[in-house]
Amino acid sequence: MKVLVTGGTGAVGQAVIPLLAGYGHEVTVVGRQKELSLSGGHYVTCDVTDYTTLCSVAKGHDAIVHLAARNSPVGLVGREVFRVNALGTFNVFEAAALLGIPRIVGASSINAVGYFFGDRGVKLEYLPIDEDHPVRATDAYSFSKQSMEAIGRYFWERDGITSVMLRLPGVIPHDDIVNDVERYADYDMRVVERLLAMPVQRRKKDLERLQTEYDAYRRRNRCDEHRGTGWWAEPDRECALSVDELRFMHHKVNFFTYVDELDSAQAILRGLTTTYSGSHALFINSHRNALGLPLAELAKLYAPDKPDLRPVLPGDDSIVSIGRARSLIGFEPEWVVTGRFSDSG
Repeated sequence: MKVLVTGGTGAVGQAVIPLLAGYGHEVTVVGRQKELSLSGGHYVTCDVTDYTTLCSVAKGHDAIVHLAARNSPVGLVGREVFRVNALGTFNVFEAAALLGIPRIVGASSINAVGYFFGDRGVKLEYLPIDEDHPVRATDAYSFSKQSMEAIGRYFWERDGITSVMLRLPGVIPHDDIVNDVERYADYDMRVVERLLAMPVQRRKKDLERLQTEYDAYRRRNRCDEHRGTGWWAEPDRECALSVDELRFMHHKVNFFTYVDELDSAQAILRGLTTTYSGSHALFINSHRNALGLPLAELAKLYAPDKPDLRPVLPGDDSIVSIGRARSLIGFEPEWVVTGRFSDSG
């Protein structure tokens, strides 16, 4: 199979290109940089927002892996994030429709839920959440990812292009997973320990305090208006959260999720080669949370009274379900981190 990979120079692309080549697929990689040499793929300079050039490069391919996008709104104006992500995705699907390319695997994001980069959280109605859970967008990046998923549905209805949009979380280098590099060392874990040790009503009150302060902080420091990365590091003068509490909240709204780069590549390969039809958004992440807590304990940080916990497979403790990816494309993560609290559960 001849596969076109857009944005193939990023972390996910660099993991998937050798995997595809190893399975005998012929890979063309496009990106905005000039004259790159990539192992396992032929590189062509092309900006996905340039429809004419994209059509020329895509001609003759059997499938497209669409990874080219702005991967964060921080330091960018929202309209630029949306332009690249939404227009680039529309162009990829439009080129596929013109050229008769029947399948696309794209990189959406866990941020399609609208939590991590937004200025207020989504109330979680049940745990673990899945693709049917309500979403919200209050930042251009999250909205662009929701739009990318909608573009996939549009081209399925219009042209019958089969696609999956993979809701990837933070993609972790494989060596970091193998070497158990601490991913949450930027704040004091005693914040988590303190919350979990509290009586229910006190924990509820403290979590409400944290969320109220955090939402106000994020409204004052919108990601797609910020000119640097300081929104992550320190509370501003009006924020009553400590540094550790602020950073805990950053991780909480990312659901303590992650995926090994090799597992992200595996999901793409399965999205290309598994038999299915239609347009689908799929969460792709580890079945374990990065703290190593049992789901029932982790859930107390999201629903402190009585969390609505849905059945999960033995060993699953992620706030984000991968059940649909398992059933549709046979995705099963192979690599997990140990987690700070792994011995407790």
